[in-house]
Amino acid sequence: MHITYTNSELSSVTHSSNPTLRAALDANPEIASTRARLAAFRAAVAAVEDEPSEARRARLTDDFRQAVDGGEPIPRRLLDDIADTTAGDRDRMVISEFLRNLDAEYVQAADDAIRNGVNGLYAHLHEQLTAALTTGRAACQAGAVSAEVALRSGVGDQWVALSDARATYVQVLSAQVLIETKVEQVERDTRHLALAHIANAAEVWPDLPRWARYGYAEDAHGNKKHLSLPWPDVKKDRPDLFDWLITHPTAQGWVPTVKQRQAARLALGQAEDDLGPRQGPRARAGAKRYPPRAPQAYELGALTGVIG
Repeated sequence: MHITYTNSELSSVTHSSNPTLRAALDANPEIASTRARLAAFRAAVAAVEDEPSEARRARLTDDFRQAVDGGEPIPRRLLDDIADTTAGDRDRMVISEFLRNLDAEYVQAADDAIRNGVNGLYAHLHEQLTAALTTGRAACQAGAVSAEVALRSGVGDQWVALSDARATYVQVLSAQVLIETKVEQVERDTRHLALAHIANAAEVWPDLPRWARYGYAEDAHGNKKHLSLPWPDVKKDRPDLFDWLITHPTAQGWVPTVKQRQAARLALGQAEDDLGPRQGPRARAGAKRYPPRAPQAYELGALTGVIG
């Protein structure tokens, strides 16, 4: 039976082609269960034999026309078939409305399960991210800093593993961003971007609170210097951020839960307040007008001097 299905508010999440996100959804029992029930319901609706009413009506119309054109009394059987078909059409309309309402309930349940399960999704993504970073660091330490160097050093398998880990990391970040924006509807402002992907951002870069509060630092003579984040822009350079993380001595990547993210935001706010009051109009942190970042040592080609 054909009905018009309800559109999910989270269709961009549930229909994502991101394999890492799909795995996270499938790993959550409640999310997987509600999605399975919805799929089973729709399969059952599609399997209901919807008697080809159009063909039936066409046949009955032809029979009626032939009876009229033939000048004979309309057969009682034909009149009964027409009445049954009309009643059947009304019944189908009622059933279709019932099934549409039921479909909407299944869709709502599936969407609610995702909203209620965001922390579980983040935890699963964090596990995948941690594994990817661990693989990447091991490959770098083995000497897989480039395809050419890896082949020459006999660690081609490590280079392949590193490439696969980098691809997984990019998928994890894409899934994280999709959940944050579509499920939680988080505003990914500059502070959020500084905290959402590096667990110890303030430890790695002590100027983080000053960057967030003022956007610049002052030397002993009062000269101002614009500050910009020392790691790659997650909006543009996700593979570079992976390379930066696996070559940085202390930076820790993460996919925080909601509470972890909120705690990091509060800690940054407190650190900003500890700097004192704002000093005049503050340039927006991370503004595009700042000079571009100088090349960083996280480039894999520069690792030869790091690993010996």
